[in-house]
Amino acid sequence: MCHKFRKGKNSYVEPGPGFMVARIKREKKIDELIGPRPVSPQAPQGLYLYGNVGCGTRNISFFFFQVM
Repeated sequence: MCHKFRKGKNSYVEPGPGFMVARIKREKKIDELIGPRPVSPQAPQGLYLYGNVGCGTRNISFFFFQVM
C-alpha cells in the first residue's frame, strides 16, 4: 500500500529514502560552506545526588528506582 502525502496544491511526494538522501546532501553542503560541526561532549555516565541530612535525597533515589 503506497501512501502519498500532499506537499503543495497539486504536487504529491511519496515518503521514502529520497528525503534522507536530500537531507544528507544538504548537510554535507552546509558543512562545506560553514565548516564541520563542533563535537558534542561525552554524556555523563552517572548521577550524584548531594544534599544535607533531611533534604530528601533518599526519597528522590527511591522514587527514581520505583518508576524504573
